[in-house]
Amino acid sequence: MNILFVTHSSINSNSGYHIHNYANELVKLGFNCIVAVPPEQETVSDSSAADYLVLNYNAVLQRNALFSGQGSGPDIVHVWTPRETVRRFTMQLGEKYSFKLVIHLEDNEEHLCEVFTQRSLKQLLRLNPVQLDNLIPPTLFHPVYGRQFLQQADGVSIIIDALSEFVPATTPHVTLWALANEQLFFQRPLNIKLRRKYDIPDEQMVLVYSGNVHVANAREVRSLYIAVALLNREGLPTTLFRTGQDYVDFLGSNPDWIQGYVKNLGVVRYQDIPQIMAAANIFVQPGLVDNFNNYRLPSKLPEFFAIGRPVVLPATNLGLCLRHLSEAYVLPQADAVHIADAVKLIRQDLSLYQRLQQGAVEFAATHFSGRQLGHKLAEFYRSLMP
Repeated sequence: MNILFVTHSSINSNSGYHIHNYANELVKLGFNCIVAVPPEQETVSDSSAADYLVLNYNAVLQRNALFSGQGSGPDIVHVWTPRETVRRFTMQLGEKYSFKLVIHLEDNEEHLCEVFTQRSLKQLLRLNPVQLDNLIPPTLFHPVYGRQFLQQADGVSIIIDALSEFVPATTPHVTLWALANEQLFFQRPLNIKLRRKYDIPDEQMVLVYSGNVHVANAREVRSLYIAVALLNREGLPTTLFRTGQDYVDFLGSNPDWIQGYVKNLGVVRYQDIPQIMAAANIFVQPGLVDNFNNYRLPSKLPEFFAIGRPVVLPATNLGLCLRHLSEAYVLPQADAVHIADAVKLIRQDLSLYQRLQQGAVEFAATHFSGRQLGHKLAEFYRSLMP
């Protein structure tokens, strides 16, 4: 079977890494896989060896035979989100090939559209078509065209069960959690070498947050920074290692209150992230129970669990699937005060720390197995074919 994945961003992005892991698993099962990325995006994955081909949209449309062998076209086109750049490319692809369409949902796209346009969905839908088209950039979900696109899908994959409410009633769907790259993310000992490079004592608490900051998550990342400041003020020396880019100013005009407690490593190679994570004592995923977090599964969470540290997270998305005090420390809201209290408690209780550490490793082995989820996706594809 020929599978064409289509992503809205680079192969070296959270969505791209998600596709990378699934494509490699499908290749092991005998599928032929190609990944299409927008023009001018990277076509070489830096996550690890890729067993599939990466082409940009233009190259895909220009090739006479997309796949080698008897069937040159895709049997299934699996698009990663129904955002405009993906939808438009898929419409062009449909003029050239006949295929089954699967759309992947990884966010509450309607909520993100509201956040980025600063207008409610009702306000957007009251605009005339020209006004709406001018307002929605290619990187966003279109409230009209996006819904029509979902109605055209032969199947839908969702990253978390809550997203099923956006799936048309008669369309089959499958839940596909994000995978941790098992070649990179596995149980690792504490990275003392990196800690000492930054003059961090062995007994000091270290947290790690890997990821970009944008409009949708700025408030919750700020809450993690505040938690670090609180821990230091309350007598528990704590350092935050941070990787990624800031697309918004979330610390305010005078960030002196936090700068001494954060080691900002900027954008790093994906292969280097596991070693940075290994410097952590505890992992924290900040966030509230809201329309943003209820419908997503942060891609760093499978990686947190695979590294083997206690994980603190809110009672939403993945947090609803975990046993509190056994597989993770689940907070009603992972805001600054609750995060600081949880970190202090876990740090002071060795038996709790060890129990959460072991629970994280076991949960990763059971629920983030690439082989298991690869088979699940393969069976879903087969169910859609004649």
